[in-house]
Formats: sequence, structure tokens, C-alpha cells
Amino acid sequence: AVFRDIKNTLNPVGGRNSLCFLPGNMSAMVYRGRLTTTCVTVRITPVLLEEMFCMEKGGICSGKKSLLEDSVSRLFSLTPAMRYITKQILNCPYEGPLKRVYFECKALELLFHQLTRDDSAGRNMKKSLLLTPGDRKRIRKARDFLVNDLSGYVPIDELARRVGLNREKLCRGFRELYGKPVFAYFEEYRLNQAKKYLATQEMNITEIAYDLGFAHPCSFTRAFKRRFGVSPRTCRSRIQGI
Repeated sequence: AVFRDIKNTLNPVGGRNSLCFLPGNMSAMVYRGRLTTTCVTVRITPVLLEEMFCMEKGGICSGKKSLLEDSVSRLFSLTPAMRYITKQILNCPYEGPLKRVYFECKALELLFHQLTRDDSAGRNMKKSLLLTPGDRKRIRKARDFLVNDLSGYVPIDELARRVGLNREKLCRGFRELYGKPVFAYFEEYRLNQAKKYLATQEMNITEIAYDLGFAHPCSFTRAFKRRFGVSPRTCRSRIQGI
């Protein structure tokens, strides 16, 4: 695809995102034939952007206000977190009014990650983690350790020891490969598994809680409700049409 405005032409490729400020300009995205292209577009007015992300001096994005001072089109690489959010948008689990709310929340997440990223090439090189094929294999092995036994969370130090990595490389590498910290990934995975269990009558809610390593059914219910917005009991009733 080619993005054209008055001053710039961008040629986006897979895994990239463009940041464009077009005050009154006509613009168009031109797609080349015989190519399958999936993209997510977020549009926001400069006034709302400034208000929401505190671009004045002292705000969380104060160094980014120059983006609103002239027409600009820039091309960036998607971070792992941004890739994950994009996938969530493309696979939205909601319909109706909730779908719009979900999209708005995810759009703000994307903007936050874009505006708070470090654009300095030198600093980016220092912050990026160079993972060898062996490192990636060990990190995937760590992920397998987590999800193969959901009855208990393996501490980071123990997990690092098992796969032969130091703690820092495991934590940073895991986030780079899977888009979130180790425990957040584990928590999300086991709650998704809980939702699958609820679709059957094989275990009651207390049994599911203990099987997935929660110390008490109440802890499971709170975590499930934070994740899905409803209690396990309500979720089971909806799935089974009760």
C-alpha cells in the first residue's frame, strides 16, 4: 500500500505503523492489486489528543507536541505490545455497544504506546533485546512450563533456572515474544482456560478454582470478573443458555 498526502509518500509494509498529522490535507491510501492487506486506522483530533495525553510541558507526552506543529508522516516498527493490541482489535470478542467501547479503549492503548515510545535510534538500540534462536527456544520452553501446569505459578527465578536464562533476559524476552509480562500472560491463559471449563458440566466452580491454582474460590471469582466483566457462575449460565 502507498499512503500519499501533499508532502509525503509512505510505503507501509507488514509489521509497521505510520503516524500522520494532516491539517486540512487530502490524503489517500492506495492499495496495489493482488495483495492481501489488513490494517487498523485510528483517527483523533489534535485537540483531543493534547487533552488526553498531556502534551503540554510537564505532561506524560510533552516532548511529542512537535508532531502537531506541521504536516508529518513517519513510519515506525510495531512494538510487541502494539502487535498484541492490533490482534485484539482484529479479533474483537464483543458485539453491539460494547464493541464500540472496546475499540475506543484499544485505540487509546495504541496511541499511548506510540506517543510514549522512544524514537531515538541510539536509545532504541540500547533498549532493544537481541534474542538468539537459542534464547527464543528457551523462552518458548518457559511459556510451555507455565501453561502445562496451571495448578501453580512457577516463580520467575525458578523458571529462568529451568530454561537456562538469567531473570532479566527471560522477563524482557518473554515480553518481546508474547507482548506482556510472564505473570500477566499466565493469568490471562488460565482464566481463558477457566472459561472453557465453564462450558462443560464436568467440574463445579470450586473445583475449577482449585484445579487452576487459585488459593480460594473467591480469589478465582474476583480474577475472572476483572477479566471478563461477569462472575464465573453468570458466564456458565450464559454459555449454557440457562
